[in-house]
Amino acid sequence: MKIAVISGSSRPKSQSLKIANWVVEKLRDLDTEPILIDLHEHVLPTEINLLDLKNEPTGLKAWSPVQEILQDSLGFVVVSPEWNGMAPPALMNMFEYASVSSKPLAHKPGQIITVSNTDGGSYPAAQLRVHGGKNNHSFYNPEIVIIRNCEKVFNSESPEVGNSADEYLQARVEHSLRIFLEYVKAMQSLRENSKVDLLKYPNGM
Repeated sequence: MKIAVISGSSRPKSQSLKIANWVVEKLRDLDTEPILIDLHEHVLPTEINLLDLKNEPTGLKAWSPVQEILQDSLGFVVVSPEWNGMAPPALMNMFEYASVSSKPLAHKPGQIITVSNTDGGSYPAAQLRVHGGKNNHSFYNPEIVIIRNCEKVFNSESPEVGNSADEYLQARVEHSLRIFLEYVKAMQSLRENSKVDLLKYPNGM
């Protein structure tokens, strides 16, 4: 079972990437095949016409490896930082790409994990739930996780001794991932037998 894990920060060595790498290891422990998409490494151009992507060689070259990972995955985990109360541009831009072409996220479940260096983190979760799936037809596990004061947690595979926040959050993420994987299993059979017509109805309302 392949699962895409998306580190939504475009910054190098970000806290989002740290937590995304933790998620990758945890998903391996849960007998899946996680594949990391680091949006610092996979830079998707913003200045191109996505409605005519087939005639945009720069965009196609950048998007093709990301699209292939998403297409092959049965679900996806989004690790999003909060930048000024929003999900970062690179992440929302990726969802724009996924809303055209082959719609590789269509009717696949996602898991939202948001990251804040302070006590924030709720706004990108709301943004992703409202806007993140409209035209790519994805949806999210309701067990969203918000990781606050992120520099103090997820610094090792197991919780730091005496760090109650780290212990709670690592357990909460694992719980959410287990539920997410049940959605993944359920939606696989629905997609295989579905009468969804993405050609006739390519966009949400």
